[in-house]
Amino acid sequence: MSAVIEGTSALRRSLLATPDAIREGRLIVESQALQWRLPQSTVDDAVLVASELLTNSVRAARNQPVTLRLALVPDGLRVEVWDTSPEKPRASTPDLTMPTEPMPDDAPDPGGWGSVS
Repeated sequence: MSAVIEGTSALRRSLLATPDAIREGRLIVESQALQWRLPQSTVDDAVLVASELLTNSVRAARNQPVTLRLALVPDGLRVEVWDTSPEKPRASTPDLTMPTEPMPDDAPDPGGWGSVS
């Protein structure tokens, strides 16, 4: 990692598990990663990871507290999200097949794409 770090090397924010938390979390991650002067590719990846993790928390613990944490670690940036859902995540396989014909805009999301239903 070739970042220049000044000050703190971790950030924690409490959010409410609503769809707005996903957008807010992306902005928090992007802003902090840029302040830490991380490479743009790392910033982009961290924003995507945070979006996916927050989406999962919104689905699992809607309207409950969630915590977003970023930490600089020796080999990069760690992105963590905690929620209050008592259920353990279930393993699943996202549908990664590509449609063979145009899909309407209102077609149901097969899952695994980071959207909130």
